[in-house]
Amino acid sequence: MTYDDDTQEENKQDYLCIDLENLSLEELREYILFLEREIKRTNFEISSKTIALGEANSVFKTKN
Repeated sequence: MTYDDDTQEENKQDYLCIDLENLSLEELREYILFLEREIKRTNFEISSKTIALGEANSVFKTKN
C-alpha cells in the first residue's frame, strides 16, 4: 500500500463514520436529504470531469 492509498483510506473513513444510532428520526430524514444532495453534487462533478477528460483526450489524441 502506498502513501496515497493510506490517505484515500483515511478520507473514506471521514465521511463514512457517522453514528446513526444516536440520531432521531427527523435527523435521519435530514441526513438522507443531505446525502441525496451530495449524490447529485458528486454525479455532477463526475460528469464535468468526464467531459473535461474527453475534451483533453480529443486535443491530445495522436494519429496513427
